[in-house]
Amino acid sequence: MFKRRVINPRLSSRLAWITLINFLTKSIVFTIFLFFATKFFNYQYYIEIPYVDHIVRKPVVIKQMPERASTRIRDRQFKTILQAAIDEFSLLGYKATSVQSIADRAGVGKANVHYYFRNKENLYTETLNHIIELWNVSFDEIKASEDPAVALDRLIRAKVRLSYTHANASRLFANEIIHGATHLRYYLKHDMRSWVREKTAIIQGWIDDGRMDPVNPAHLIFLIWSSTQHYADFETQVLTILNHAEYEAEMIEEISDFLSTVILKGCGLKRP
Repeated sequence: MFKRRVINPRLSSRLAWITLINFLTKSIVFTIFLFFATKFFNYQYYIEIPYVDHIVRKPVVIKQMPERASTRIRDRQFKTILQAAIDEFSLLGYKATSVQSIADRAGVGKANVHYYFRNKENLYTETLNHIIELWNVSFDEIKASEDPAVALDRLIRAKVRLSYTHANASRLFANEIIHGATHLRYYLKHDMRSWVREKTAIIQGWIDDGRMDPVNPAHLIFLIWSSTQHYADFETQVLTILNHAEYEAEMIEEISDFLSTVILKGCGLKRP
């Protein structure tokens, strides 16, 4: 015969309360962890995309919290850190640059950098994304209905100004390409390739309509990129040969006039 075990009601109630408190405590701790984790990881994660001979990491931005993203972009400290990163990466390169050196240049603590960026690679990727947006915005404004001479002249002048105002950004981007575009390979193969096709279609439309001489639209874009960015990437060479200490407003205007005249003339156009 087995004796029936009698459970003390008070003990049973106490165990139930202990179990409930334990569950609530774990839930609160997990919620706090998720809150700080999403801030720390900057609402980004990485997926690995396999190719035949390598693996490329593509940054994917979670778009569930646009208010947080827009606030972050406007944040003054975020911009300060981003500019410091551009300066450090362009001066020392990716491998020689540390998060601490970026924090020192920005005048903030290392923890402040990690608040916005998960690690050095995440920060480097963000600087490249920022530079690409700067480069593309002037070309994105070009419309097929525009006068090709006016549109191309505006693009050339905008790119020359960017090379003057964002020289380190230009050098950083060029250095990344020269070293094999390890962090940009996916972007170049997919996003940039599609973007260039859209812009070449506009130029080809101008050619088909007889509004400019037949030229290779892709090579025209490459020419505008390379000729305008030359004055940033090879600033020391240009200024030394021309016996100038730095670029001045008159010099930037002269460079813009020269490049616009030469490039447009090669397209059968006259500078407006």
